Amino acid sequence: MTYKGMVEITNDEYHSSIGYSKSALITYRDSPNKFYKEYILKQKELKESDDFLLGQLVHMLLLEFDKVEETYHLYAHINRSTKDGKAQAKELEEIEKSGKILVKTEIMQKALELVEAVRKNSIACSIIDGSEVEKSIYWQDESGITFKSRPDIIKDTIVADLKTCKDVSEKGFQRSCIDYGYYLQAAMAKLALESIQRQFVRFVFICVDKITHDVVVYVLDEQAIEYGLNQFKFLSGKLEQDLAENDWLKPRIKTLSVPRWAEWEQI
Repeated sequence: MTYKGMVEITNDEYHSSIGYSKSALITYRDSPNKFYKEYILKQKELKESDDFLLGQLVHMLLLEFDKVEETYHLYAHINRSTKDGKAQAKELEEIEKSGKILVKTEIMQKALELVEAVRKNSIACSIIDGSEVEKSIYWQDESGITFKSRPDIIKDTIVADLKTCKDVSEKGFQRSCIDYGYYLQAAMAKLALESIQRQFVRFVFICVDKITHDVVVYVLDEQAIEYGLNQFKFLSGKLEQDLAENDWLKPRIKTLSVPRWAEWEQI
């Protein structure tokens, strides 16, 4: 499906629609071959880990609570070796076939604890409450390639994203921003809003630690946004070239240098 501008669609519709997201560009950055397999051949593997599900639950509980019951089905541990257990397992299979996502009670409890931690943070609540949530935005760059962004939260001129993290320390989250393309995500949100003539002033990450339940709100500075914009320009330019050449299996050479953090370590 092809969309233009800001639209209100489901998460599944967003992911199956035409356009390249931050995740697509980060996949392309890390492995053009994997990008080709997942985004050109459409052979993408679904994420089904407990961590991924936990993040989804926290998002929906905080931002789209009215959709939780119709989206998820809770279940407790099942002893599949018993007659009753086998019957319960069969029932769960039918529920899953109906389109609902199965969630263990312990994962839901963990999600509720993380939601409670975020709700206790007044700054996070001031951003979340009364905001536009899960709006999908589509635009084309100069090459004509369609890109897309789905900010968790838009509050006036502020865009925010909710992250469930293993490490919410400044150093730890900076590492995640590099590894998972969060600076690029912020830059694409800026470009998306500007493409529909909406003002963008700040990008904020609301981070909750999955272990300690600490909540930290990070505001990206201008340098971080500029880094993301430069990353988008570089990756979208390379992608345009590869899409035109359509030679995804060509040999590639990368330059490897010593990372800055290792320069002063003892050998």
